[in-house]
Amino acid sequence: MIDSPGNSAPPPVNKEVTMVLARSIRRKLIVGLALVLVMMATLSISGLGGLWSYRQAVRELNFSVFEAPDRERLEAEIAVLATPLLDDGLAVSRQVLAERHREAVEALSVYRMRWGRLTPSPATLANRSVSQQLLGQLQRQLEEMGRTLSGTGRLEAAERRELRVQVAGSLRTARSLPDPRTGLTGRLRAADRELASRTRWLVGSTIAAALLFVTFVHAGYRWVFQPIRALHEGARRVAQGDLDYRVELSTRDEMAELAESFNQMTDRFRDIRDDLDGQVRDRSRQLVRSERLAGVGFLAAGVAH
Repeated sequence: MIDSPGNSAPPPVNKEVTMVLARSIRRKLIVGLALVLVMMATLSISGLGGLWSYRQAVRELNFSVFEAPDRERLEAEIAVLATPLLDDGLAVSRQVLAERHREAVEALSVYRMRWGRLTPSPATLANRSVSQQLLGQLQRQLEEMGRTLSGTGRLEAAERRELRVQVAGSLRTARSLPDPRTGLTGRLRAADRELASRTRWLVGSTIAAALLFVTFVHAGYRWVFQPIRALHEGARRVAQGDLDYRVELSTRDEMAELAESFNQMTDRFRDIRDDLDGQVRDRSRQLVRSERLAGVGFLAAGVAH
């Protein structure tokens, strides 16, 4: 008979899939495997999260210490120019001041270069325009100071006063620059909070994973090892001749079916034993009856003679 399009046969069902869905022990093993995978994934995510937080904190600290613009060094290089100018009675070499001025200009150049490498963030973007203005102003002040030091001979009193004013103005400008390291403490505290949060998550996930593992071991013992022990005890008792022993399992899976089959087999053995015992008793009674009849016949034959 040819099937019509409206009465098409159902698609064949994968036998392996049917067995997986029908056999509860396999379902339990799949659930256990899923628990193990969840446990491993939880621990992996927690560990990676903690490492990521630690890496971020180290990067923040490394940048702030080694790569961020150093305003304190810039201030120190400019302040060095003011030291010999404070005492009017102290002879000051123009060459010494010129050398210190070059070091201050170099410090400003390094500061501007590092400022340009800053990673864009709300804080740096907000301070960028102010920093550019102040850096430009400081550049002009140092250029004026350089022109004052470009002469020859000893510094005159007027030049000393002018240099003191220029150095003081440069220091005020340098101290007005936004310091990228100002937020270091806040960033480190935020990193500490993030690391503490990740640590709590890691500890919690570890405890949860341990509970999952204990649950899986306990379930495995109840699902597999305990039924096997019960079946082993039943086989031992039956082997010793106790055919009335029964294996009782409440797992409602293949182990329970196996226990039921074992009990049915034991019942069959007992029926066979009882049947054999009955046959032996019948044969024994027949043999006794035959012996009695033979004895009576022997006596009758003796009387006849």
